[in-house]
Amino acid sequence: MKAGFKAQALYKGFHGAGLEYGPSFQGLDRAWNADGAAAARLNAGPQQGTQVHPSKLDAALQLTALLSKGE
Repeated sequence: MKAGFKAQALYKGFHGAGLEYGPSFQGLDRAWNADGAAAARLNAGPQQGTQVHPSKLDAALQLTALLSKGE
């Protein structure tokens, strides 16, 4: 995979496309992509028992933007 980058660059791209993610929904920390694959490190944030908070599931889906951009 290519060298990772801070996810803030991805959120700036979202902003430029008219998508606004508030602080609690900016769950990506770093991301990597290459050869049609993408990976990310998510910010864990506060735990609520054994359940995954919906904002963390959303952050995982935000990673798909790297696949569609082909970076």
